[in-house]
Amino acid sequence: MYIRMGCGFRSIVNGLELFNDFLGGALGVIPSHQTIENWLLKAGIVEYLDSCNKFRGKEYSIIIDESITVGSQKLLVILAAPAQHEGKTLKHGDVEVLAMAVSSSWKAGDVEREIIKLKDKIGKTPKYIVSDNGHNLRKGAELADVPRHRDISHTIGLILEDEYKERTDFKEFMDIIKKPPFETLYNLALALPFLA
Repeated sequence: MYIRMGCGFRSIVNGLELFNDFLGGALGVIPSHQTIENWLLKAGIVEYLDSCNKFRGKEYSIIIDESITVGSQKLLVILAAPAQHEGKTLKHGDVEVLAMAVSSSWKAGDVEREIIKLKDKIGKTPKYIVSDNGHNLRKGAELADVPRHRDISHTIGLILEDEYKERTDFKEFMDIIKKPPFETLYNLALALPFLA
């Protein structure tokens, strides 16, 4: 009910009580909203802890990124996907979270250690790594002796930046985008000649 219908935990209890009344009490004692939440949290942990097993004996790739910084802590996220390209873009359901680790900084040696930990858990080296062009991620992949492919969005972004960064019309366009939403829409309409 939580996942399929988007019900809150208290609404789930109300729904279960309704079904229980309809079924003449056949469901027995209905768990509290807190118990249901705890079950879901534990199921999520089990799913995360079991994710490495899903790739045992299979060809897999990893996607690695220094994802978010909170205060002085940086989160390193490692996702896995089948190594064989299936001729379509990856969807949310195609990837698994293999690791999330927190540190004040992620040097290449630290990234290498996280990759090695995953190799040991899965029992097989990833076919390749996909990452942005961050030096620590590139060097970490090299130290772990795993081929690395550049993330397409970052790579194209660098090409575009190199091509346009000195153009005054592009700088004006970027200044417009940084403004609040309504002001941005108005100014964006004025900048359309650049976009053409």
